Amino acid sequence: MFNPATPTEPIEPKNPTLPEQVITDMVEPPSNTGMQNGKGEKCQPPKDFDGKESNYKTWFRILEAYIRAYNNLFPDDQQKINCVLTYMSSGRAAEWAEYFTDEHTKIVQGNRVFDPGMTWADFVKLLDQNFDLRRTKDKARTDLSVLRMKRGELEQYILDFNSLAG
Repeated sequence: MFNPATPTEPIEPKNPTLPEQVITDMVEPPSNTGMQNGKGEKCQPPKDFDGKESNYKTWFRILEAYIRAYNNLFPDDQQKINCVLTYMSSGRAAEWAEYFTDEHTKIVQGNRVFDPGMTWADFVKLLDQNFDLRRTKDKARTDLSVLRMKRGELEQYILDFNSLAG
């Protein structure tokens, strides 16, 4: 399996009569600026995320592009989640990653594994809820603008209002 973390040496063609384009397609040249995804495409790995709201959208967009480019390295939801957690090693993001790991994993035969119900979509939703505060604020504003009290439901209205206002 191709490991983008370690550059590979160019492959010498066995048949020198092959057209140059075919030979180029077989070669995975080393790269100092980005990693090859096995298809000859370069993709920069994401930088570490520190948990700052202003950095979240850009970081996550780069991270998703990285996971798509190297989808052979992340064949299932657990691998994708593990990848994301490795890029959350400083600041508030590291604290959240530790909390997430403690809450959503268990030890099975000496190995830490995710709860079987944790999907990639669930994980992304949790990330958005915790780090994309702009989206959360926009949704709360929208929900507040359409919140209406129904007859006889004052307590529920107060709870809903306080929850959205917070």
